Amino acid sequence: MLMKIQKLWISVMLGITAAIIAALSENQSSYSTDDPPILITIFLYAAAFVIIAIFIHVFIVSPIIHFFQRNKGYLARERKLLDGFLKIVAELIKSDGKTAPSEIQHIREALEKDLGTEDADLYMELLDEYLKTPQDIRAICRKIDYELDELSKTQLMFLIMGVATVDGLLSNTELDFLKNVMTWAGLPPKSFIHASRMFNYKRERSYKEKSREKANQQRRSVRSSAIKSAFNLLDIPETASKSVIKAAYRTLAKMHHPDRYAHRGSLEQKKAKEQFQLIAEAYDLVKTHKGFK
Repeated sequence: MLMKIQKLWISVMLGITAAIIAALSENQSSYSTDDPPILITIFLYAAAFVIIAIFIHVFIVSPIIHFFQRNKGYLARERKLLDGFLKIVAELIKSDGKTAPSEIQHIREALEKDLGTEDADLYMELLDEYLKTPQDIRAICRKIDYELDELSKTQLMFLIMGVATVDGLLSNTELDFLKNVMTWAGLPPKSFIHASRMFNYKRERSYKEKSREKANQQRRSVRSSAIKSAFNLLDIPETASKSVIKAAYRTLAKMHHPDRYAHRGSLEQKKAKEQFQLIAEAYDLVKTHKGFK
């Protein structure tokens, strides 16, 4: 991801100001706006100083600022992630013209599970405020792109997808909204696809568990659906060989391994463990279906 360069105009203005001061210092005795030499001198100085200022801003100042903004500690990063999450889901919830109680309840339950009741109450107050106030999603996503790295943004998409699919459906309006978030926040398409597939598998797994007491035929139907979702999560066809299945699992397991989040906040660690567990369960289901260990 290319780093976003912010407030470049400040360096440009500083360069022009420095150029004027330098040019006037050389021509203190005979400055006039009608004097071509001084105007030419100012222009040449301005061009040189602006180029130098832009170079320093882009290759020295901005990378340093960017590094410290992204590495203020896991608590600061987690707050940014949660704040971005709440602002985005506030607009997502409103995107279909209504606020579903099930979506609000899902958010509360998720926050209580990951952060505890006290912190969840505080963030729910923020969500209520964001629901009442229109949010500039494009600006919010650009800020997320600048302040969060790819790992944090992947967890953000996982959180958002959980709200979008809480009713078991993903409408075209919600899908378009999520695609815009993905684009504006600089999320790799693979993060969006993996989040979607994980929730599809998670939903099928839930259906499977609830159907254990139903008729054998219905259980077989649900199991078949869960197997398809498991193959889809591993991004392989149902005809895949043993070696292909194992390679696909290793790739995903490495990508979502909790160790990558060892030095991050508790929320990101919990989400990473949840994703890793879903991948492992899908892999076990595929192995059982294929008849190998």
